[in-house]
Amino acid sequence: MVILEDVPLLGRRVRIEISGKTDPVVEDAPGSILLNYHKADEWLRQKDCLRAFFDHVVLAASGERAPGPYRACLLLSDSDKKGGSRQIEVFEAITREEARAWLATLSQEMLGPGNDRLLPCEAVLKFHDDPSKDLDEIIDKLRDSEFGGSFRYGPVPRPESYPSPERKDALAAIDRRFGLYFKTRRSPEYVK
Repeated sequence: MVILEDVPLLGRRVRIEISGKTDPVVEDAPGSILLNYHKADEWLRQKDCLRAFFDHVVLAASGERAPGPYRACLLLSDSDKKGGSRQIEVFEAITREEARAWLATLSQEMLGPGNDRLLPCEAVLKFHDDPSKDLDEIIDKLRDSEFGGSFRYGPVPRPESYPSPERKDALAAIDRRFGLYFKTRRSPEYVK
């Protein structure tokens, strides 16, 4: 469990408790083992590895492990392939203070105002790979596609009906929510 004391939120100070379970962790690596069954485009594999990044942050914030690089070992099985594939992502070390600050910021983002816009992680990952693309267009394609994005499976009714954020607001939110992820992520190793 991670307890964040005295987090500013909506004009007051609050205590935030984060608890739950990680994916299986290999201490010797150290890293998380992620299992998935799907066809994996680069951005979808990257989305899957976000779970390991979150494990990394929570373990660093809790003080459960010394700061150091952390790995995501994503094992994929695909009905079109024999034996599947794997992807290894490595995240740079994060200090306990850095992890706790990012979790406080993420908590403020999720519990504060401004969540009435559609900014799915899939759009953020695609946009980060090619910032010359129009973010609104990326979001619209996800909104209109059959698969869509993970936003279709959450507690918000009809999330596809939410408008996209203004570009400057979206860029600021991406920096606050994903800045540490992009800063610490090394190039992945993908093996078919």
